Amino acid sequence: MQDPNKVAFSRWEAWPLRLKHGLAWWPKRLRRLGLHFLHFCWRPKWFADLLFYLLDVLWVPEILESFQDLTFWRQRPLSQREYLLLEEIFGDSLPYARIRIDAHCYLGPKTHNLFYVQCCSIKSWGKIPDKILVHEAVHIWQFCQVGSVYIPRALRAQFS
Repeated sequence: MQDPNKVAFSRWEAWPLRLKHGLAWWPKRLRRLGLHFLHFCWRPKWFADLLFYLLDVLWVPEILESFQDLTFWRQRPLSQREYLLLEEIFGDSLPYARIRIDAHCYLGPKTHNLFYVQCCSIKSWGKIPDKILVHEAVHIWQFCQVGSVYIPRALRAQFS
């Protein structure tokens, strides 16, 4: 179990953590990319998946999160209560210190009352209900397990 007092990493402490995760996950990301080429086919979904595998290998999720730390100053780490709720469900399978909540996201949530995940950041407009927080944390778990490729796959499933 992670120490709940160490969850609220500052913006500057999160950068080395992303570097650590990026280095640890990079061999797995390279392997996924290589396996993807073994299953080549001329379908659009193969090329969409390829794009996201390449983005992961190039560390784009970590770069994007670091950029957001600099530009989205209203983002915050998980609160103690949110951490305890998620830790009870996910155990040690989430990078809690990397998770950020942006409850003032203008792009989408304000006008359409929606929630979404961008790497390890949960975007919303206003307070996030617990059941939505858990749902969005599942997407962060998916990102940690299979990488950014979960995004086009989840969107295809949503529209099928």
